[in-house]
Amino acid sequence: MGLGASTEYTPHCLRRDMSPQLVSHAMSTQNINKAINSANFYDFNFNMQGTGLDVSGMTIHAGLHLGLGGQVGESSDMFSSPGDPAFWFIHGAMDQMWDKWQRKSWSQRKLDYSGPVEMFAYPFNFQGDFPYTNVTLDYQLAFPNFGANVKIRDVMDTAAPNLCYKYI
Repeated sequence: MGLGASTEYTPHCLRRDMSPQLVSHAMSTQNINKAINSANFYDFNFNMQGTGLDVSGMTIHAGLHLGLGGQVGESSDMFSSPGDPAFWFIHGAMDQMWDKWQRKSWSQRKLDYSGPVEMFAYPFNFQGDFPYTNVTLDYQLAFPNFGANVKIRDVMDTAAPNLCYKYI
């Protein structure tokens, strides 16, 4: 799939455009600790996603994608990035960090989830301010052609029987 907003079959070689500076900034001990020590999901999400699309504003998620993908690499293209094996390491690491953050205060954080349904809406506003709705724990995650819809509340705990995995 890809490149760009296309699901057309587009055979191409995997491309990388590495930026060690951006990756080391994104994964700095300071950024990781700031995310893990966030008081609530809103702050955790903001600390994981970053505050802007300039290098100083990028943290873990965007910094890793763009640090591996740059201007032309696969990891920076949101439509084709899942075709890059590094995508799964990035998102696996983010999942582990989220689990670690949750377990620091499980009783409060097991249902602490919020944010816009629309990508890049408030609080990020990377593409300007536009109307959005907020996600709830009852929001249905859709997996057309792959499986049944799942409520967010049903995937909040990695150790629950429906997911059945834990980080050690």
